Amino acid sequence: MRYTKIVRYIGTSSFIIQTVLYTGIVIYAPALALNQVTGFDLWGVLVGTGLICTLYCTLGGLKAVVWTDVFQMTVMIIGFIAVIIRGVVIHGSFTQILNISYHGGRLNFWDFDPSPVRRHTFWTIVVGGTFVWTAIYGINQSQVQRYLSCRSQFEAKLALYFNLVGLWIIAICAVFTGLTMYAVYHQCDPLTQKKVKASDQVS
Repeated sequence: MRYTKIVRYIGTSSFIIQTVLYTGIVIYAPALALNQVTGFDLWGVLVGTGLICTLYCTLGGLKAVVWTDVFQMTVMIIGFIAVIIRGVVIHGSFTQILNISYHGGRLNFWDFDPSPVRRHTFWTIVVGGTFVWTAIYGINQSQVQRYLSCRSQFEAKLALYFNLVGLWIIAICAVFTGLTMYAVYHQCDPLTQKKVKASDQVS
C-alpha cells in the first residue's frame, strides 16, 4: 500500500529476474559437484536438485529454510577453513600465499578503473555492491519474509546485525580461499594439464 502500482510492478519484475538468474547459479553449483562425485548426467542432477529443494521448502516452510541456511553457513565456513589450512600446509605459511598473490596481481586494492566491465575494481565493488546488497536486503521477497517472522522491529534489526557479522566472515573466508587456490595453482593450469575437463571444475 506504500508504493504506487508502477513501483510495485518494477520491484516485482526486478525480483523475478534476479531470482531466476540467481536460482540457476545456486542449483548449478551443487549439481556440478554431485555430477563429478556420482557420475550422473548433469541435466538429471540439475532437475533432481531443483525438485528436491522445491519439495523440501514447500513441506518444511520458513523454519526449514532458516535451519538449512544455518547448516549451510556452518559447512561453508568449515570448508573454507579446511582449504586455507591445506594451502598453508602446502606453502609453509600464509605469508607465502599472500606474497604469491601479490606478485600475481591479485592484491590490487586501489584499482580505480571506471570501466564497468572490469571485475573487482573500487567502483564495481562500491557501486555494483550497493545495488546488489540493497536489492537483496531491501526488496527480496524471501528476505522480507524473514523480517516478518521476527516478533518485533528490534528483533528484525538484531537479526540483520548478526547476519552482517556472518556475511563478513563468509566474505573474508571466500577471499582468503580464493587467494589460497591461486597460490596453489599459479604455476600450472589444471585445465590444460587435463586434470579437470572444464574450468568450472577447478574448485
